[in-house]
Amino acid sequence: MLDKLRELYEVKLAPDLKVLEKKRLSLLGVCISLSIVFVTILLLGIAIQVMPVLIAGAAGLIVMVIVLHIRLSRFNRDYKKLVMNRLLEHWGPGFRYDPKDGIPKKEFNASKLFSIQPNIYKTEDLVWGRVGATDIRFAEIRASHQTSNGKSTTVIKVFSGIYFEADFHKEFSSSTWVLPDHAERMLGPFLGKLIQRASFSRPGHLTTMENSEFENMFVVYTTDEVECRYILSPSLMERMVDLGLRQKEELSFAFIDSRMIIALSSSENAFEPPRSGFGNYLNFDKVLAHYMRLKQLMQIVDDLNMNTRIWTKR
Repeated sequence: MLDKLRELYEVKLAPDLKVLEKKRLSLLGVCISLSIVFVTILLLGIAIQVMPVLIAGAAGLIVMVIVLHIRLSRFNRDYKKLVMNRLLEHWGPGFRYDPKDGIPKKEFNASKLFSIQPNIYKTEDLVWGRVGATDIRFAEIRASHQTSNGKSTTVIKVFSGIYFEADFHKEFSSSTWVLPDHAERMLGPFLGKLIQRASFSRPGHLTTMENSEFENMFVVYTTDEVECRYILSPSLMERMVDLGLRQKEELSFAFIDSRMIIALSSSENAFEPPRSGFGNYLNFDKVLAHYMRLKQLMQIVDDLNMNTRIWTKR
């Protein structure tokens, strides 16, 4: 796999990345030269105490930083389009990528995976396509809730990571949520269950599953206990436990409208160029990291056996 990826990098990516890297270095070179000029003007204005000279130096620096941010953002988008589209070819021609698109806030809130609805919301790096018989899409999301009392501001992180959605292989009309079991891990089974049952911010009602390892890792809420057990078969629960043990991220699941949603918590900005554009674009290790992240997400379909369509859904 590594040899094939390196060949793809050398043949299909490196030539275009060299052109982009040349543009990036040219931009940084101009900005560094202008910074020296404007800092010199600014220091001169301070030294001779002439306000127009000082303002000219400061204004020049501000404009230069804004232009650098805009131009570098464009280069970064070009880098991501180039690298991601080439890597996605590995999974077939049907995959698409848009660095500026993501999961609408309305859909994120409708999943009811999080008890707090964000008022600060950013999403990007949307990928969509089909793995076998399963339609999937995923994107990065940064969501938080900010409150202010006039004297101080509080920001609560709602979610940061990858929002993954797939067409589920069973039809159902109820809603089920499988969330990390923080309460039982911190307080033990007895107190943890009491707190979970008293959690009025969660939709549905608490349900106990028969798989003890699954119960130790997750807590389940559902609007229909019978359909919940139809969705969470013994095989799927085992696979969800295995997936949770392998993933670095904390996992939350929602089963809504015959779809499965997984929120993979992470502070990492997964598909950004090296050092957000301040590093060399010609970086094979960064491309490898992008590939491994894509592979991890694509593999979820097989990890959870979602292409097995022995029920009514096709």
